[in-house]
Amino acid sequence: MKTLHPDPPYVKPIPHPENRFMALTSNCDDMPTLFVDTHAPLDVLYDAASYRIQAVTQVMENLSMRG
Repeated sequence: MKTLHPDPPYVKPIPHPENRFMALTSNCDDMPTLFVDTHAPLDVLYDAASYRIQAVTQVMENLSMRG
């Protein structure tokens, strides 16, 4: 039988000036949940944000119709 080893502790990444992706964290956790491409054009970032907001809105609407 295999011996299980626990995952190593999470190490918060140190910002690096050449790092193209910026990690966004929530208020309740230090684990990044979203990375933003700092070299992407604003219209691409706007479209990605709009898509995410619409997806969450649709999920919330579907949940509210069930209850």
